[in-house]
Amino acid sequence: MSNEGNKYKHVFDNNEFYKLLFESITEGVVITNTKGEIIKTNSQIEAMFGFTEIELLGNKVELLIPKRYHSNHVKHRSSYAEKSSRKSMGRGRDLFAVRKDNTEFPIEVSLNYFIHDDEKYLIALLSDITDRKEIQHKIEVINDELELKVEERTKKLEDAQKEISKSLEKEKKLNELKSRFVSMASHEFRTPLSTISSSATLAEKYDTDNLAEKRQKHLGRIQSSVKNLTNILNDFLSLSKLEEGLVQVNYEEINITELILEIIDEFEDSIHTTKKISYVHYGEKNIMSDIGLLRNTLTNLVSNAIKYTKEDGRIDIISTVKDNLATIEVKDNGIGIPLEDQKMLFERFHRASNALNIQGTGLGLNIITRYISLLKGNITFTSKEEEGSCFSITIPIKE
Repeated sequence: MSNEGNKYKHVFDNNEFYKLLFESITEGVVITNTKGEIIKTNSQIEAMFGFTEIELLGNKVELLIPKRYHSNHVKHRSSYAEKSSRKSMGRGRDLFAVRKDNTEFPIEVSLNYFIHDDEKYLIALLSDITDRKEIQHKIEVINDELELKVEERTKKLEDAQKEISKSLEKEKKLNELKSRFVSMASHEFRTPLSTISSSATLAEKYDTDNLAEKRQKHLGRIQSSVKNLTNILNDFLSLSKLEEGLVQVNYEEINITELILEIIDEFEDSIHTTKKISYVHYGEKNIMSDIGLLRNTLTNLVSNAIKYTKEDGRIDIISTVKDNLATIEVKDNGIGIPLEDQKMLFERFHRASNALNIQGTGLGLNIITRYISLLKGNITFTSKEEEGSCFSITIPIKE
C-alpha cells in the first residue's frame, strides 16, 4: 500500500457499523480522491476484478479500464472531479472494465461524491452486466429469428396471394375466352352449317346424271364449309394446348424450300386463278427447327395473305438463311390493316375493322406469335390500308 493509501485508511477503519454496511453492498464500490487514486474498495471488487484491495490502493482508477479508453477517461475523470454530481453511466452505450487477467467484461457505473474533513471523494458503484448482456443477446437473437420467421411467413402469404391473384386472373381470362368463343362460334359456325344443310338438301334432289354438275357444286360447298369448321376448331385446340403449356418444340432437319413449296401447292388448288403466289429463296436450304410449328405458322400467314388479297392480287414469299437465322417474309397487296387496329393485331379474337365481313376467328396471329416465341424468334409486320401487308418472321437455326 502506498503512503497516499495509508493516509486515508483511518477514515474507514474506525466505524465497525460502517464497515459492515460497506461490505454488504452487492455492487462493487471504488472510492478515489480527486486525482483518481483508489483509496478504498469493497470485497465485491476483488470478486469482480481479481485484484485485492491491497493491490489497488494508491493506483489510478484507469487500472480497471481497458488501455484504449485511458486517454479519454482521464479527461472525463478530471472534469467530473471539478464539477461533481450524481451520474449513471453505461445505459444506452457499452462500457467495459478489465480484470487482473486482462479479460474484459461489460459494466454499468453510477458516480457520486461526498465531502469529508473538507476534502472531496469520488465514489463509483460498478455492476457486472455480463449475464444481462448475454440474456439481451439471446433476446435479440430470438427477436431476429422471429422477425425472420415473420418475414418468411409474410413472403409466403404474399406469394400465396400472388398465386391466388394469378389464378383469379387466369380464371377471368378463361371465362372471357369462353364468352368470346360462344359469341364467335355462334356467328362463325352459323354460315357454314347453313351452307352444309342447304347444300345437302339440294344435292339429294340432283340425283340424276344430267344434274351431276349441280350436285357436285353443292358437294364442293359442303366440303368447303367443313374445311372452314375444321380450321375454326383447330384454332381453338391450338390455343388450348398453348394455354396449358402442352406444346413442345421438337427440332429436326428441315428443307425450308420444300416445306414452303408444299404449302403453296396446297393453296394453289383452292385459290382463284387470278391470284398469284411467287416464291424465292436465298442461302442454305436446310435448317434445324420444329416442322409442325413452322408449318402451322407459314400456313396461317399464307392463308391470311390469300384471304385478304383482292382478285388479280399477288402474294410474294421470300425465305433467307443467313448468319444462323432463317427469315421468311409473306407479302400481299391486299386490303391492308387500318392504323388504329395494328397495335392490337396479335391479341386474341381481334379482327381489323375492315375485315369483319371476312370469315375468321381472330386467333390465328395470336397463336403463331406464341409458336414463334417457342422457337425463340420474333415476328414483325408493316401494313398500309388498301396497299397490303408484309409479315416477317425470324427464327434462330438450332445447330
